[in-house]
Amino acid sequence: QAHRARAQQVEQDRRMRTEALERLRQAQRESDELRRRLPAMRAHDIDAVPWEEVRLSVHLEGGRGTGGMHPKGGVTVLQVHEDSAVCLRRGPSLVSEWIAWRVALALGVPVARSRLLRYGADA
Repeated sequence: QAHRARAQQVEQDRRMRTEALERLRQAQRESDELRRRLPAMRAHDIDAVPWEEVRLSVHLEGGRGTGGMHPKGGVTVLQVHEDSAVCLRRGPSLVSEWIAWRVALALGVPVARSRLLRYGADA
């Protein structure tokens, strides 16, 4: 009886690991597909993002990115609809981001629109 229960547990654990691995592989395929389609996507209105409709996200490294589990540079792209996306950027500090934005505006350099979001806030 104990041997049978142990064998069933081992089989269930194996099945769960196999399913988790397949979910990871599927997520990687979807991320790769989003990266491939990015150049053809349009920007979604940053003031009207339907957060509950976000379908997929992918991090694009850039700037001072270090890679790994917690990249410091680049942007995270969120696919909102089939053909639109929003970029989220985590800057080194709010002050440096604000200064860079103001300098760009003063010099007449076109910059992407942005707005600050607080984690958990209703956007």
